[in-house]
Amino acid sequence: MENIFYYAGIACLIITGLAQLFVAFQHRNWQVQPMWAIWGWLVGIGLLSIATFLAI
Repeated sequence: MENIFYYAGIACLIITGLAQLFVAFQHRNWQVQPMWAIWGWLVGIGLLSIATFLAI
């Protein structure tokens, strides 16, 4: 069961990172970031935390 949270967390972090790169290249500015980016990182880290807690 904890593998689901682990892989979901990794996928969320990868998707958020790629989306941020896409937005940065699209606007040609690293300062322009979407507001949902922080939520993507927080959800990914939260899922990895749940996976770590369940693995203990």
